[in-house]
Amino acid sequence: MPPKKDAGPAPKRKKGVYRLPDPIPKGLKVVDNQKKEWEIGESIGTGGFAEVYSAKESNKEASKKAITYPFAIKVEPKENGPLYCEIHFYMRASKPEFLEEWKKMKKVKHCGISPFYSSGLFTFKNQEYRFLVTDKYGKSLYTVITENDKQIPNETVHQIAVQLFDMLEYIHSKGYIHGDIKAANLLFGIKPGTESYLHLVDYGLAKKFKSDVQDLPIDPKLAGNGTIEYISRDGHNGVFGTRGDLEMLAFNLLHWFNSTLPWEKDIANASVVQQKKEELMSSPSTYIKKNLPKVPTVMIKLLEYINSIENNEPIDFGLCRKLFSAELTKLKLKPYDELNFKVTKDDVVDTKVKKSATSRKKLKDDVVEVAENYVGRRTRNSMSAVISEAEKVKDSSEQEDRNKSEADKENSKSQKAPAKKPAAKKETKSAASWRDSQTIRASNIVKPGEYISTRQAATSKRK
Repeated sequence: MPPKKDAGPAPKRKKGVYRLPDPIPKGLKVVDNQKKEWEIGESIGTGGFAEVYSAKESNKEASKKAITYPFAIKVEPKENGPLYCEIHFYMRASKPEFLEEWKKMKKVKHCGISPFYSSGLFTFKNQEYRFLVTDKYGKSLYTVITENDKQIPNETVHQIAVQLFDMLEYIHSKGYIHGDIKAANLLFGIKPGTESYLHLVDYGLAKKFKSDVQDLPIDPKLAGNGTIEYISRDGHNGVFGTRGDLEMLAFNLLHWFNSTLPWEKDIANASVVQQKKEELMSSPSTYIKKNLPKVPTVMIKLLEYINSIENNEPIDFGLCRKLFSAELTKLKLKPYDELNFKVTKDDVVDTKVKKSATSRKKLKDDVVEVAENYVGRRTRNSMSAVISEAEKVKDSSEQEDRNKSEADKENSKSQKAPAKKPAAKKETKSAASWRDSQTIRASNIVKPGEYISTRQAATSKRK
């Protein structure tokens, strides 16, 4: 038997940044560490600092005849570090036999982690690349939520929560933490019967933890690693243990229940985000009841449980599942039933105010995404200069939102006012109106929230 090959030597990180790989042409064939040949298909997306392509085995007769590419192959420049870490996670924790053993032990049909198929190195245009082969998946949860105007039914969040507890329990059982849980890293299955099953991907920040140490020391070098909206309080201090993974998951659930986060507009300032997270966690019950009334009480119980454990204490996933399964039982739903994304009136959170806020957040996300591709950092803390451009748009439109909200209220009152019988006409001066204001007249205001340009007004007068 040939000696076992690993992911190769750890890349030496250069001063500066990681970079994205150059485009790989469809049809290029690469050979993995086990001498198996793979054919690269079309690009299906990016992940971290890698490009993800569809792929198929090219050294099997059945694969040669296949039209589709059933696998995903993740490609990254060899000198980058994240894919190196990810390959080691898959090799050590996600072999197909490990996943099957887990499903039998837990008596479940789904695990939510892709099996490890292959990895290796190849050279293209004098540049060395590292690659990883896994299952191929469909849309991300982030994409689905965005298509749904950032709204998601509460019962669906309960289902997703239980699925995530299952995934995280498996990862922790293998001695790893994930470190970057978010909707963009949760992908739906495409195989028949798995369309409502989520799969957790992107293990570039996955880290081995010491199971015999329940209180990990602070490591300033690791402070802020991850996606700032969801980094745990421990993560802000450079501690990445089991509790941080669960808290990161909880912040995602809070986002999905409420459609926004209390610190969402502050992501350019990590210290402010950390402060607001501390404020929430100092008294989850008081904070949520006062500031987030649409969030169900099950979140209070989860956050209080997180507060009760050490930063690397084993998580009681049975308790976590029980908290969220109770509501599903009332609704006669199971975690892996078909996920429903049709929002009812009870699920909607401040939709009128949210539309402009959503567009501003999308602009900011687009700016950050481009910046991350070029700047190449795993955290947004260093992007304040870039994000400030998006912040200017946000600041300039906040007053517009407030004006529109006041105008909507005034219109609503006028529509709801009961009709009155016409009174006898008296030769008295008409009551003062907001339209009589000199400022309003000079601004050509027609009705609250609308105005006529000077050119339009002049044209109207000529007619």
